[in-house]
Amino acid sequence: MRFFRLKSIHSRFVVPTLAIIVVTLAGIGTLMAFNSMRKINHMADSKGQAMAGLLQKISVPYIENYDYPSLDAFVQELIKDPEVAFAVIYDEKNKLLTKSSKEPQDKSNLVLYERPIHDASTKTIGFLKIGYRQETFQRIKRENALIVALSIAAASLLMYVGLSFVTRSVMKQLYRAIQGLRSGAEKMLISSEQLTATSNNLAEGATQQAAALEETSSSLHEMSSMTRNNATNAREADELMARSGSILQRAKDSMAQLTASMNEITDASEETQKIIKTIDEIAFQTNLLALNAAVEAARAGEAGSGFAVVAEEVRNLAMRVADAAKNTAVLIEGTVAKVKQGHHLLGKTNTEFNELSEGVIKSGELVRGIAAASEEQSQGIEQISRAVSDLDQVIQNNAAGAQEVASAAQGMRAETDGMDGFVADLANLTGNVRSGEKQEQSEKKGKRTADLGGASIQVGVPRAERVRAKQTPAGEVDTMIHAGRESNGELRKDASPYIDEELYQDF
Repeated sequence: MRFFRLKSIHSRFVVPTLAIIVVTLAGIGTLMAFNSMRKINHMADSKGQAMAGLLQKISVPYIENYDYPSLDAFVQELIKDPEVAFAVIYDEKNKLLTKSSKEPQDKSNLVLYERPIHDASTKTIGFLKIGYRQETFQRIKRENALIVALSIAAASLLMYVGLSFVTRSVMKQLYRAIQGLRSGAEKMLISSEQLTATSNNLAEGATQQAAALEETSSSLHEMSSMTRNNATNAREADELMARSGSILQRAKDSMAQLTASMNEITDASEETQKIIKTIDEIAFQTNLLALNAAVEAARAGEAGSGFAVVAEEVRNLAMRVADAAKNTAVLIEGTVAKVKQGHHLLGKTNTEFNELSEGVIKSGELVRGIAAASEEQSQGIEQISRAVSDLDQVIQNNAAGAQEVASAAQGMRAETDGMDGFVADLANLTGNVRSGEKQEQSEKKGKRTADLGGASIQVGVPRAERVRAKQTPAGEVDTMIHAGRESNGELRKDASPYIDEELYQDF
């Protein structure tokens, strides 16, 4: 039974995976074979049904015309198919009409298709029988089974080769990773020492940053006050622009009313011109009537002399009316021209007022935007000031936490011991560790655990002591780190409890 024990990753992965694949392929192959045979049987049955139906239809006229040689020719062509065992046609009295094929006695291994033959009046005039062999279907079944079995075997072999290649490649990479982890553990030890020194330097830098942030916070307070004053002035300017806009709007409305009045005056002047023209026409007609009256008075002689005087006076009056109408028309035309000029100037003034109004509106929007931006800038500076204050507190905490990082760096050494144990487990899993090496690693692990148990790794230092860590000079930390080494770089026996000789020498 020890032969079936799966110890390495290769056997634990390849054997179950290969077994699952073989079972899956077998199931799929069996399903495909059954499906293929079902389709073949269906196709064969469809072929037999179609052939029987075709022969049933085309044999009717030949039987009615007693053309039995032609029927026999059809049977000869049909039995050329190797799958057709026999094909016969009988008359209504079961008399054989074809001679090329005969119905065998044993039909147990044949698939039979029988059809009655009817004439146009549905009268039965004969019978048709066709028998198909099943040996071809059995041979196809055996070939399919053999193909499925060979495919499963070939696929299983290829999968085994592929999985073996993949797992062996992975195992090689994993073994290299284990070697890299061993090397990385040594580098982590060196990095922990460097991290301790760097954390103390960070503490000093954090103190200097805190002082610089204090000055920055003071400057931000002054900027915030200036920005608030700007925001106040911008709001007052916005109010003035709003009032100016209201005044301009009223002036714009008055200009619109004045423009409407000028338009009405222009229309009235045009109507007056029409009236004057009418008066001029009336005077002209009156003058003509006076001339006609004078002519008639002259024809009347002495009796019409008085009427001639009246006609002359009417004519003079018509001429004076015409002259007055012409003068009035000239004056009105001048007035209309001046009104049109005034209307043009008024339109130009109205346009300029509109442009001024739009400029005031845009200026008001800009001033409101400046006011809003100043307000947002003031709020932003206040937020920056608060953020700087928070950042100053964070830097103070970072300065205290830098010493804690130095202590945590010592804790990394304990983690390297645990990582070494994991490396040993991985090596054991890959089969690259001998039993002697296992025992040696176990003894080293126990010794390191005992040594690290008494080490004073200061991970949980109280906050008050961590705050005082800001004042620790970086040189003292370097002295503490390098105190465990002689001048030639070898590890001292009386080193600090932070230095584990067995752990360091092993790495």
